[in-house]
Amino acid sequence: GGTDGGGTVSPGRPVTPADPTPSQEPDTEPAVKLTTEHIAYIIGDDKGNVNPTKSITRAETAAIFYRLMDPASRAKYETTKCSFTDVPETAWYFTEVATLANAGIVNGKGNNLFDPNAPITRAEFATIAARFSGEKTYKGKDAFPDIALSWARRYINIAAKLGYVKGYEDGTFRPENTITRAAAAAFLYRYSGS
Repeated sequence: GGTDGGGTVSPGRPVTPADPTPSQEPDTEPAVKLTTEHIAYIIGDDKGNVNPTKSITRAETAAIFYRLMDPASRAKYETTKCSFTDVPETAWYFTEVATLANAGIVNGKGNNLFDPNAPITRAEFATIAARFSGEKTYKGKDAFPDIALSWARRYINIAAKLGYVKGYEDGTFRPENTITRAAAAAFLYRYSGS
């Protein structure tokens, strides 16, 4: 269960979906491989502070999943082109967002926008983790009682099945709640152990 206001996120594999339109998804999920290097996935601010209770942004989440990619996957998907008008080439997260978008792991929010500084929701985070894993299907009942109407229902179920996300102590998932940096770190800890 979670008590940090963002629930507990468990291991998964990659960063943000946000576009609930299934017709915009690729027919096949990308085969992204996990790095075997020991690296820092979450980096603090310019003062070295991690700010664990602060929400993690969509750009920061993209950076985390980019760092999780092995060198061959990065080389395969890395690009200097990005269709999101709010992700300029000069942004610190440009390569990360462009690469994950090229791999089909992250989508925008419509109108060619990525909304990089917006806090990422639990539904978006679960979707990225599910897409990163390459799993495309889920059979069975919902893992959580409050996701039936969520655009990310399939991804949340996949991420839960793989052990990447967990619900709150009351059994709910609360898909539109945001993820804290501490919850993202917990996810990475469990994910890297899988």
